[in-house]
Amino acid sequence: MRIAIEGCMHGDLDKVYQTLKRIESQNGTKIDLLLCCGDFQAVRNERDMESLNVPLKYREMKSFWKYYSGREIAPVPTIFIGGNHEASNYLWELYYGGYVAPNIYFLGFGGVIKFGNIRIGGLSGIYNARSYRTGHHERAPYNESTIRSVYHVREYDVLKLMQVEEPIDIFLSHDWPVGITDCGNWKQLARYKPHFEKEIQEKTLGSKAAAQLLEKLRPAYWFSAHLHCKFAAVVQHGEGGPLTKFLALDKCLPRRKFLQVIEIESEPGPYEIQYDVEWLAITRKFNSIFPLTFKNANFGATQLEMEDCRQLVSSRLQERGTKPFEFTPTARPFDPTHSDPNGSFSGCPRNPQTESLLQLLELPYLLDSTPESREGRYSPSAAHSIQRGDFLRLSYALVSCFQANSINRGYIMPKEKSHILILEGFDSVFYTAQFIAVWQLMCFLSPDSETHFTNMQVLLFIIVKIFLLMMWTNQNLKKKLMMWTLEKSNSESHTLACAGSMQRAKEWLTTACKFRNWPK
Repeated sequence: MRIAIEGCMHGDLDKVYQTLKRIESQNGTKIDLLLCCGDFQAVRNERDMESLNVPLKYREMKSFWKYYSGREIAPVPTIFIGGNHEASNYLWELYYGGYVAPNIYFLGFGGVIKFGNIRIGGLSGIYNARSYRTGHHERAPYNESTIRSVYHVREYDVLKLMQVEEPIDIFLSHDWPVGITDCGNWKQLARYKPHFEKEIQEKTLGSKAAAQLLEKLRPAYWFSAHLHCKFAAVVQHGEGGPLTKFLALDKCLPRRKFLQVIEIESEPGPYEIQYDVEWLAITRKFNSIFPLTFKNANFGATQLEMEDCRQLVSSRLQERGTKPFEFTPTARPFDPTHSDPNGSFSGCPRNPQTESLLQLLELPYLLDSTPESREGRYSPSAAHSIQRGDFLRLSYALVSCFQANSINRGYIMPKEKSHILILEGFDSVFYTAQFIAVWQLMCFLSPDSETHFTNMQVLLFIIVKIFLLMMWTNQNLKKKLMMWTLEKSNSESHTLACAGSMQRAKEWLTTACKFRNWPK
């Protein structure tokens, strides 16, 4: 079987398929399958563009709409995973996997499929530690925060893939498994991409979730993209254990290494995409704990036995066959003769493929859960109010106006009746003091943990920040503010997680007390 692997598609289907035809013509061979490692950009129309997280100047229709509308047909069966530049609203319709266009199959947010007798697994999205243990809470239309978090890898999807026991031949991920550079020529990579060297040395380049899956699944081949360069490695799993051949590829641009063709042993064709029994059994077993809020799944709450799920799936597939349900369009395709840039978002419809698959597995449809059923975390608000996430982004901008130091992200999440304040990357006690003070005011103004604030409340937040800045210029008040900060950060009513910043603050304060004769 000849399989072509492509890095980041970025919507350039025409160019990739033309390249495949040229390779077939030059070599006198037939390519049986195309695999894409993310950033596929299945943008059907201008409304889908609103869910694509790219700068406005890079928003372009590209060529997927032709294949969605039927003007063009993919000449090679194509299987892809999601990356961090996707029409997330469309892919959410097909969370479990399905055809985005005739002959073009999305592997789902996490999934396993068969092509002939070759088992292909994949994990969509990129790893982000802040989002990893949350549920799939994002719904279209997305705001500035959720359009960036919707494609973050979730522990729930990784856990399901960790249940796979049967051998995997090929696995796809968008970002690289962390530590994979140790198994290849990382020095050559660092010469080509010098800004990678620090992350390589610190072992932070890549995805921890992907590394976990690599160690568990041990596929024969692992393909990735995301970093827009070609890199090869060979992973030895234990002494005398199996090998995994890793290859990362570039994006589709002239004179870039974005395509590779390999040959693997398989049964003779013709080949077709088929459901995988084990994966559908895993899907059925864990669907009852599908996390659709900020809370992570309760992994101990599954009630179905794996063997029972497998027997049901095998019986159902034996009755209807193993081919996936056929492609069904759910939105009008782009019309180059008629522009509709101001069309309002109509929400994500129920995709018939997803509905049919869930009926086959005797599972309920959960993807269109309403804000009320998701604890109202992102319920619609009045035009004059803003969300806490929006306020936090505003507060960063305000502080940046007064301070030269940069601030990384921080976010707040409820935990039953208590509150957890999570701050990451703050450089001094001052930032810690600001956010504890603002959080105290937030709890005072909104003790019921509602998610929206009026303009008057936002004004009060700004006043608190200005007051703290004034205090910081006075040495006596500065000392008292720092002591108050440490006291509050250690209080029972607040838990402060600072990625080391709190420890650095205490060390700094201890040193200050020693040299300035301040009381400890």
